[in-house]
Amino acid sequence: MTHIVIISTSFPLNNSGAEAAGSFVADFVQELSKFAQVTVLAPGYENKYEKNDAYNIQWFAVPRLPLSSLRPTSLVNWISILRTLNSGTSAITELHNNYPCDYILALWALPSGYWANYTMKKFGVPYSTWALGSDIWSLGKVPLVKNILKKVLQDSHYCFADGYTLKEDVETISQRNFLYLASSRQLTVSKKNNIAIEQPYNLAFRGRWHVN
Repeated sequence: MTHIVIISTSFPLNNSGAEAAGSFVADFVQELSKFAQVTVLAPGYENKYEKNDAYNIQWFAVPRLPLSSLRPTSLVNWISILRTLNSGTSAITELHNNYPCDYILALWALPSGYWANYTMKKFGVPYSTWALGSDIWSLGKVPLVKNILKKVLQDSHYCFADGYTLKEDVETISQRNFLYLASSRQLTVSKKNNIAIEQPYNLAFRGRWHVN
């Protein structure tokens, strides 16, 4: 069976969904495991290997979580950034040596795409990249990092974007075509709630609570 490795910085540590996009990624991996052997490579607090009925998880230790808190525009963060990159590189190398990868899907462009690109150059493993938004709108503005981002995207087998506006933005950076691929959740609705017609009202926000 084809062995697909998902490199993601958003996989939930405890299935709480507290990580950005964490619950969605877990649902995506669960569905993908129906069609292939899947291993998730993700940053964590310690080096640890987990196995369940559907897929495997290889955690690799990083100096700080979440990785989104590491700002490349801040010089004090660069020691942690370099340690994180080295840790991920060692983890994907060890994983491939022990359980050879047939294909890699990077969630998201950076730093996951950086590790996928390394694996392609080192072992010839093809990869695709899925851009979510924050990795593009923030890192795509940092001069040196923007060049790495562009190279990662140009070397990708396929490139996906979670949004039409994002698709246009990342096509401008990478100078290549992207496919729109929406994120989704598996939600179980146990009962239907009646709509409140008097106070107090319960309001639901559906959108991106983000400056972008």
